[in-house]
Amino acid sequence: PKRVNTFVVIYDIFSDQKDRWFSSSVKRRGKIARILLELGIRTQKSVYEINASATELERALKRIEKVAHLEKDKIYVYPMESKVVKNILRVGKEPPTSKLIFI
Repeated sequence: PKRVNTFVVIYDIFSDQKDRWFSSSVKRRGKIARILLELGIRTQKSVYEINASATELERALKRIEKVAHLEKDKIYVYPMESKVVKNILRVGKEPPTSKLIFI
C-alpha cells in the first residue's frame, strides 16, 4: 500500500493591478486552488492541508509549476510528521468537507 503523508501547502500568487500579470494572477490562483483541492482541504484562503503519497504530491507540484509564474509566485510545502499531525489543535469552525481525522 502507498504511504500517505500530510503536508501543509501555502501559496502566494503575485498580483498587482498595475502589472500586466494581474488578470492572469486570478486565473493562476484558481487553477492552483483546484489542483490542491483534489488532494486535501482549504484551511485558509491560500493554505491547504494535503493527504497524499509522495508521488501524488510530486504530480500535483509539476502541474502547479506549469501554471505558476515562478519568477513572482511562491509555493511552500511543509511536510508534517505523524506525531505533529496527531497533536494539531483546531480552534474555531472546522472546514466543511474535512477529510482529515485528528485524534
